[in-house]
Amino acid sequence: QIQRKALFGAVFCLCGVSIIHLLLFSLLDPPQQTTEYELTESKNTDGETIVLTSTYCQSDSSLWRVAAVCYHTILLFIASIQAFQTRKVGQDFNETPLLVILIYSHFIFLALRMLTFFLEGRLPY
Repeated sequence: QIQRKALFGAVFCLCGVSIIHLLLFSLLDPPQQTTEYELTESKNTDGETIVLTSTYCQSDSSLWRVAAVCYHTILLFIASIQAFQTRKVGQDFNETPLLVILIYSHFIFLALRMLTFFLEGRLPY
């Protein structure tokens, strides 16, 4: 049997970790505007080459993104344990099938997120 105080304590602890991560990220390594230029083969009516400009935010270190992925992994692991522990609960209170679908979908999101690290080639070595 789970005590209400322990349940709220776990939720506030997880929210606190997220808030601390975001505060540290914002204060220690704030994202800065980065511009990327791409030279195209197209020309305008005056015969000048068209240059595409992309502007986005980027921080100096990708460790913050890796920390977010690690935290996401820990949360998925905790949710998996919870789904396993509640698999035999009565049908009126059983939320396991919904929880499992959410875990699988978030695992796919996590895998795609990690794939972007490899495709970008910006892993912290």
